[in-house]
Amino acid sequence: MAKLSDMDIRNWIKSGERFDMRGDGAGLYLSFREAYAIPIWRFRYRFAGANRIMNLGSYRDLSLADARKTAKDLRAKVSLGYDVAGEKQERKQDALAKIDAENNAYTVAQLA
Repeated sequence: MAKLSDMDIRNWIKSGERFDMRGDGAGLYLSFREAYAIPIWRFRYRFAGANRIMNLGSYRDLSLADARKTAKDLRAKVSLGYDVAGEKQERKQDALAKIDAENNAYTVAQLA
């Protein structure tokens, strides 16, 4: 029951038509705001009674078919009780903390 097509998306990009979220169905949306150079894919779902939105990537990096597959996989995880956006944020914070720790670590030469 897909609503979006590659041809429609290319025409929106070419014409410069801007929009917040156009749905493809099953939680997959395309967003092309004024601040964006290229549209981005977003996955929208409910977790613990709250609406959650997760960015999946840009249209340039993630085709319509790949975005649909990714959204399907994420929907399956959400149905099993995982907060996929929360987990992504935690992974990002852990990676940033690791990079920060490496940048602030002293070498043996600096200690001597």
